[in-house]
Amino acid sequence: MARSEAVVTAVTSLNPFSRIEAQLRCFQAWKALGVQILTVNVDDEADRLINLGLTDADILRLPVEDTGQAIHGKPVPQIIATLRRLQDRPGTGPVAVVNSDLFPAMRSPAGLGHWLDHFPAMALTREECGAAETVRFGDRSPYRGGLDAFVFSRTSLAQVLERADACTSAGRMCFGIIGWDYVMGALILSINGGFADSGLLLHERHPTTYSSMDEFAHYLPDMRRLAGVESKN
Repeated sequence: MARSEAVVTAVTSLNPFSRIEAQLRCFQAWKALGVQILTVNVDDEADRLINLGLTDADILRLPVEDTGQAIHGKPVPQIIATLRRLQDRPGTGPVAVVNSDLFPAMRSPAGLGHWLDHFPAMALTREECGAAETVRFGDRSPYRGGLDAFVFSRTSLAQVLERADACTSAGRMCFGIIGWDYVMGALILSINGGFADSGLLLHERHPTTYSSMDEFAHYLPDMRRLAGVESKN
């Protein structure tokens, strides 16, 4: 089996308290595509999601100590703790981390895995749209103010996790917290991974849910170190 055809395991974190209908639509689209998609949540959120139609097999439950509760005041899953759980799961196919409101405009899971034929790991942008049903193939509107999806081979995932151990901001990196995607992008570049516009991961425009950019300050030292940047500007 070619690497791009192997079973893709993807993880996200559904937020049952905000725009959950749109998130569930995306989650079900990943499942219909044939991706082994999981949502990572604490028990209270997991139980709410089951009441909304998910099953236990759809959910990867995390203890509170593997969330940002102590730092951010809410139990948002830590990215590194989540990736370590994925590393321990059986399988040899690609592993992906995706934001919960990304709709996969693909015909097969190979749409995620094909990037690994060129790079060991990839950081991907999203495509902004009004509605997924209205997007045409030639429409392009990549959002380059952040990174919304990450794809790893099993080998590159192990390399990234090893390098993340040296990141002082690793414990702050959580779903729903601004800035962690930049550090993940820097980690991917540090192992000779690549960046790309996904062209396939659609995001329906909605009002921004954050206002403060202060969180970025915690990630800058790791970003500078990983990228070899000496300037403090």
